[in-house]
Amino acid sequence: MSSIYKQASPKAPDFQVVEQPRAIRPGTNIPLLGLVLAVIAANSAGNFALRVGMQQVGRTVSLSPVPYLAAFLNAWVLAGVVLLIAWLILQLSLLSRADLGFVLPVTAMANTVAALLGAFVLLEPVSRSGWIGIGLISVGATLVGQTESRTDGGS
Repeated sequence: MSSIYKQASPKAPDFQVVEQPRAIRPGTNIPLLGLVLAVIAANSAGNFALRVGMQQVGRTVSLSPVPYLAAFLNAWVLAGVVLLIAWLILQLSLLSRADLGFVLPVTAMANTVAALLGAFVLLEPVSRSGWIGIGLISVGATLVGQTESRTDGGS
């Protein structure tokens, strides 16, 4: 006894899996490269301003907080502190979007930028080994910058 009806073969549904939309938080649409550059700029500029200010304030080595508090009266020191607060906020934002293994090597370029500012703007001496170190940091940061920013596959 044969049936005139054929049993329908199971067919995959005709739909696509779509990810749930994520809530858009303020600042999450900033490109990662722009955020990295902002972190580098704020760190370098902040340290540069601190150095200029402390050159004007003079040598400060004390267990008392008074000379350090007095240094805050210098405009360059105050600007450096404000820039480094901005750097910290930007760094927090960057760390919320990318892995530590990506962020720290890439933002190490701030050290090279600060060293270059010291050498060419403040005319501070840099030894041969210092220049080699600056070059190695630059090469390392460039190599890490070409890798994925997240190792967990997140966005």
